[in-house]
Amino acid sequence: MRSQIQRTAAVVACAAAIVGLTAVAASATTSSSTAVEQARTRFTTDNLRLVTTSDLKGHPYTTLRMVGRPAVDEGTGEYFLYDPATGSLAGGFRVGGDMLVLSVETWTAVSFKRPVAGTVEVRFGDPADPSTGVVVASVSVS
Repeated sequence: MRSQIQRTAAVVACAAAIVGLTAVAASATTSSSTAVEQARTRFTTDNLRLVTTSDLKGHPYTTLRMVGRPAVDEGTGEYFLYDPATGSLAGGFRVGGDMLVLSVETWTAVSFKRPVAGTVEVRFGDPADPSTGVVVASVSVS
């Protein structure tokens, strides 16, 4: 009888994990239990939104794009990605869904993949001196 309860508990735990419940306890005996937890990723944005679009071949992908025009003079610098934790550049922007460039000249061209962890800022200024750039948008993932 005990092995039947253990098998039933294992089946319930697996089924709950597949369905996506955040925590399930399946008791094999009255004194022991097993828990299954699902990891969650949270992210917050400032002046960015998630957009699903297609690359040049028609394949869909999700990207972060700026929501509104920042209060900067676009003729005096470029937009680039910056990682404040490392104090360095943090990748590039997608152009047409297929090419990656270090910087762009207009805010409407800001399009990049959501980071998997940490904070990434969109800065405006000189990519050769990224720490002096003005933060115009950001995303944080936890």
